[in-house]
Amino acid sequence: MGRADVTLSPDGRTVAAPAFDGDSPRLHLFDLTGGVTRTLDLKVPGSQHSSPIGWSPDNSSLIVEDAASSGADVLGIVTVADGRWTKLADIDSGDDSAVTVAGRRTGGGSPIRRRTRST
Repeated sequence: MGRADVTLSPDGRTVAAPAFDGDSPRLHLFDLTGGVTRTLDLKVPGSQHSSPIGWSPDNSSLIVEDAASSGADVLGIVTVADGRWTKLADIDSGDDSAVTVAGRRTGGGSPIRRRTRST
C-alpha cells in the first residue's frame, strides 16, 4: 500500500480517501455537491491503514484494502451508511496472486500477464 488513493463514486458525487489522522483506520467521504465531509471509523482488526479501491455500482459500499500489522493485506467491503466492515480475503503481498477491483490491482507481486494468440 503506501499510496494515497482517492476514489470517485459511480454517481460522481462522493470522493473516498484514506484518513491519516488517527490511530485506527479511517476513510473520509467528501460530498462534492454539498461540501460535507464524513469520516468512517473502520473496525478492522490489526489494520494500520485503509485505502479505498472501488465502489459498488449503487454507491452503497466501498471495497477497501487494509495494511495489517502482520504484514499481510486484507481486502474488505464497507457499507457507506453505517461503516460496517466485512472481510473478503487475505492478500499475501509476497505471492504472485492479485485481485482486480474496478480496474485497480491490489496485492500480488507481479503484474498479470495476458496471453496473445499469434496469427
